[in-house]
Amino acid sequence: MMHSAKGSISLPCLLAALLLALSAQLCLLYAVKGYEAEKDFLRGQQLRLLCGSVLQAIGQKPQPAGTQLCNECEQQPGNEPETVTS
Repeated sequence: MMHSAKGSISLPCLLAALLLALSAQLCLLYAVKGYEAEKDFLRGQQLRLLCGSVLQAIGQKPQPAGTQLCNECEQQPGNEPETVTS
């Protein structure tokens, strides 16, 4: 005799949906961490290039005493403002 069990397929479907949602969440977390690491790397590289070029420009001509604004720019990604003074 076969017994009809209503809802017997719903539990495996729910478990499959849970596993898919969990894997999607893990992929999203991995992608966000990768984006943040790449953003930090690019920002550091841009700051090194900016400081190197400003120091090179300052070294080419004598500067008067005091604090001077050398450069104002925006770092990418995120358009974060940077100010270089000497």
